[in-house]
Amino acid sequence: MNEKNKIGAVDSSTSFTDIADIVYLTPEDSKFSMTDGGFLTLISEKDVKPEKLFDEGAGPEGPPKGFGGGLGGPGGFGGPPPRFGGGGPMHGGGHRGHGRKAPCEVKYTDDGKRDYGRVILHRAFPFDRPNEIISVQQEDGFEIGIIKNINDFDDETIKILNRSLDDKYYIPEIKKILSAKDRFGFVYFKCETDGGLCDFVVRNPFGSIIRLSETRIIIIDIDGNRYSVKNTNALDRKSYRKIELFI
Repeated sequence: MNEKNKIGAVDSSTSFTDIADIVYLTPEDSKFSMTDGGFLTLISEKDVKPEKLFDEGAGPEGPPKGFGGGLGGPGGFGGPPPRFGGGGPMHGGGHRGHGRKAPCEVKYTDDGKRDYGRVILHRAFPFDRPNEIISVQQEDGFEIGIIKNINDFDDETIKILNRSLDDKYYIPEIKKILSAKDRFGFVYFKCETDGGLCDFVVRNPFGSIIRLSETRIIIIDIDGNRYSVKNTNALDRKSYRKIELFI
């Protein structure tokens, strides 16, 4: 290997966290609370400025303005699924490229801590590690930092973090499939869920019905809404026959 390649090589033992600039929010430095209106807020000793990830230029100093850059940022892989009728991309619908919202106001508490105001949580791995690697972002899409595991916090904080995540990532659980009609590449489902009767349409079912394990599947409809079957073996025979072709 020539000298130039030696300089550019990355040691095989180097981890992602060694080369990425990640701020971790911990119980020791960050306080989450819930407003009366149900909004999650954050006060932290970690003072992360928007300029840290959103620079004016696209050179070696940083990514272009509005890029995102964080694990769960608008340009990352941890964006939220749309709740209902979202219509956005599967990972986020955040502010990509141009048109990003103006940065939130930088505010501090009387004792000098950063008051981030309302914050939004995004799961990096919503299915296999729902309590780990949680991106904490401001309303403008700027990533403040990462929670490694929400279970590291006290019981009250775990409760409000879970409440915020559950509200956002609510996925109806399918109990029975009443009908699944295939028409010109679209499948029209009528199901009984834990939230009541539900009708939805799936485009390209072989790509939108995803097997997560031997018995669990996720169905993504044309609006980006997600539905879950936790155990296909628990479905009645008629329901299973309506879905088995696609899994």
